[in-house]
Amino acid sequence: MQKIFNIVIIIFSIILCIFSLIAFVFVHLELAQRNFQFDLEGINNYFAELTQFKELFAGTITLILAYYGLKRLETAEKSNRDKVKTDRFSDWKSITELRMNEVRDKNKIFVREFSRLRYNLFNDIYDKDMSIKNKKELDIVYDKHFNDITRTFEENNDDYVGMGGIYRTAESTYFFDDFYFIFIGCLDNAYDGMYHDIKNRYLSTLDANRLVGVELHNNAYTQYTGIV
Repeated sequence: MQKIFNIVIIIFSIILCIFSLIAFVFVHLELAQRNFQFDLEGINNYFAELTQFKELFAGTITLILAYYGLKRLETAEKSNRDKVKTDRFSDWKSITELRMNEVRDKNKIFVREFSRLRYNLFNDIYDKDMSIKNKKELDIVYDKHFNDITRTFEENNDDYVGMGGIYRTAESTYFFDDFYFIFIGCLDNAYDGMYHDIKNRYLSTLDANRLVGVELHNNAYTQYTGIV
């Protein structure tokens, strides 16, 4: 609506400027035909001719000033919105930083990559009121920011490396719970069932040929931890 209003003002300003220019030229042509003299009487005649179009000139100036006033107001509103967004990002960044500290030692690549992408992630969820309301919105965010690097997160986790990438079941992961802990901390609101949906997305990115088996996992766990 505001954009349409600005366009209307611009169109009327252009029209009034054209008519004002025509009137201005017309006045000077009239004075030229009367052999305008630069004296007191001539100056009075000059202003008398101009005042014939005073409403036109005043309307043109008023409309132009109104347009620039609106642009200044828009600029001020944008600056205020940018400040609110910047303040919100600072708070959001602090929260995510605290959560990342929980995994910093065991998955440095995740911390590095999430730090790189998180401003763009913030922009996307900020536009959605810091919420993900359904699976469609989740898929858009996940595809854009995480789909191509989820496997990297999983396979660079210390536990994955220590266990040789062996999984107890096809539903097991080494890093999903940590990933979800940080991801959910990015949101003010999430829909019911998002945990299930995002885990399915996470699992779908893992190596389809990964080693899976209870006995293999137990043996790897014993070797990794020394616990029988």
